[in-house]
Amino acid sequence: METSQTTTAAIDKIIMSLSNDLPATFTRNTACRHLGGFLAAGTLANLDSQKKGPLGLRTGRYVLYERGAFLVWLREYLYQAAA
Repeated sequence: METSQTTTAAIDKIIMSLSNDLPATFTRNTACRHLGGFLAAGTLANLDSQKKGPLGLRTGRYVLYERGAFLVWLREYLYQAAA
């Protein structure tokens, strides 16, 4: 199923906003705060364990995400969720 132009525009607007707001590197909790609770830290952890999450660097008990890689993953995740 194709994603509508309205949905595509909304996703692009979300990604653009996050590209301005997210720090260069950040944790799952920071991602959750910036996403307004759309994705919980536990959901990101579960997706990571299934190799379906964004590419991250594990540092002790934290996972750090790089803004660009996270946004590429999030755009695809949102497109799949909207389909």
